[in-house]
Amino acid sequence: MQRSPGPELQRLEAALPDLGVPPERGLPSWQVRANYHETVGKLEDKLANMRYGGPTCELAELAVQGRKAARVRARLQGSSAMHFFLQLRDLMTYGSWSPFTLEKLMAQKRAKLQKAESVTDEALCSSIVGSATRTSEAWNTRAEVLEHQGSSYVQETFMCPGRDLGGLTWRVGMSGFRAFRAVESLKFTCWF
Repeated sequence: MQRSPGPELQRLEAALPDLGVPPERGLPSWQVRANYHETVGKLEDKLANMRYGGPTCELAELAVQGRKAARVRARLQGSSAMHFFLQLRDLMTYGSWSPFTLEKLMAQKRAKLQKAESVTDEALCSSIVGSATRTSEAWNTRAEVLEHQGSSYVQETFMCPGRDLGGLTWRVGMSGFRAFRAVESLKFTCWF
């Protein structure tokens, strides 16, 4: 079902013009998160307007592509160390450098939902469209704490090993860092 970016993505790019512009770099993670929320909000508005214009699975594919573009753009705004560790996290957690494709998301949702009932592709795609604009509450809270603390890009990147993030310290070994379980006590709060 994976297709090259076509007219659907071009329509999305028209609605989200900042996706094609190189992102601002060197931002603190709380500002990156605010920009990410803004882009995801625009994506949500565009998807809501498109929802009744075609098949749900085409809309889901567009939602997945839009979310991926927003995620990549946001990761490029922060530190390169954060970008690297998020890529590594994706690989360790999801087993792929590119875990967010429509096919993979449909397989994951089908596995979760099939225990309860038989699920149609249409229902899976509808669920994917809805989840494409939901962000992680843990990451949102973390960004709020960093903003409240006045965290800067330099502090996050170089100067704050073990900094308290309101109880939200990132430890290697969490969230799929299976390869690093032996060093769970190391903290990467500066990069995340």
